[in-house]
Amino acid sequence: MTEIDDAVIALNRDGYVLLDDMLPRARCSELVDMLEDTHTLMSPYYAANAAAGHRLNFHEDEKIVYNLHNKNLAFLDFIDPEPVFGIVERFLQQGSYRQDDPVVLRQNTGRTPMPGGPAQQLHIDSRLPGGAFPLMAVVTWMLEDFTDENGATRIVPGTQRRAEFPPDDTAVPEEISITGPRGSVLIMDGAVWHGGGANRSVNTRWCVLSTYVRWFLKTAFDFSQNMPADFYAQLTARQKQIMGFTTQPPLDEFTRISARSEEPEPPAPYALPTDGKS
Repeated sequence: MTEIDDAVIALNRDGYVLLDDMLPRARCSELVDMLEDTHTLMSPYYAANAAAGHRLNFHEDEKIVYNLHNKNLAFLDFIDPEPVFGIVERFLQQGSYRQDDPVVLRQNTGRTPMPGGPAQQLHIDSRLPGGAFPLMAVVTWMLEDFTDENGATRIVPGTQRRAEFPPDDTAVPEEISITGPRGSVLIMDGAVWHGGGANRSVNTRWCVLSTYVRWFLKTAFDFSQNMPADFYAQLTARQKQIMGFTTQPPLDEFTRISARSEEPEPPAPYALPTDGKS
């Protein structure tokens, strides 16, 4: 069996797989610096956050950089790197017609819990628990060491098969902590119970989070409206498909009838709020 086969077996069985040495340590440090600088520049422009309803909607205990694809060309490398994307694609094509439906990027962010930040509630990202086939894969690129002290991801193995949500504010004895050195990659089924740990250190724990879904599911942001033209020009044909530029819904029946287009449809003009500002 191939590396991809082994990884998909682990994902189906445990709900996650951990890969070592996917990024050089020096590159990880460069990316952390990019994320810190980008967060400082962009976060003052974020839309107001309403923390109602759920602890996961409360972001004062973390730093997040959204939509990495329009912040720095370096982050385009995270759209479809191998072997990671090959694993994700094979995993999410299970059950589709001829096992070859497209897979698209739903969200790509950078995140770190703040020092002293509490643990997240165990949750799922796929919105629907259980199910015969996976709907979502979450890829965590560890740009800094993930340790028990700085809030490594917690997972309850095998729970992607449970047709229920994790209990609120309740410890689950089967929970484990996924630690690893910078440069490691954690791939999860979006339906597995998981949550960030408490950051009991004085350090950050930056990662890049890339979430992939089946092509007919909604993205977290409208990439057709927020990709600058000069960034779009750098994408390969495969990256344009993964970013959803061949799966945008048609305007009407006079424009196109199929839910998918044969050629990528370029994004609308877009500029970041910081463009042109010193």
